[in-house]
Amino acid sequence: MRFLLLFLLSFPALADKIELYDVGAYDVTSTSAVIGWTCNAPCRGFYKGDITNAPGETSLDYTTHRQHVEGLLPDTEYRYKIEASLESGDTIITYELRFKTLP
Repeated sequence: MRFLLLFLLSFPALADKIELYDVGAYDVTSTSAVIGWTCNAPCRGFYKGDITNAPGETSLDYTTHRQHVEGLLPDTEYRYKIEASLESGDTIITYELRFKTLP
């Protein structure tokens, strides 16, 4: 019984409805940033916004996602949204978020 409980606690809960947490721009410099988010269950996701050289879709294998974007202009405001979906097909798109690069 103890083994079964530990086994079940080792995996994220499967979910029918997607939820996002900790959505934001991190480690912002004058020319780069990390766009990140966490899902309540393993999800696919991608960044949509002003940055044309943003990475592609993230893997379904993870709940926490980070995309490093480079080639940004100093002292510039960027807008973005995160679109994420569960394997079940449930999808969420965030409202528009913003960050500004350092001078």
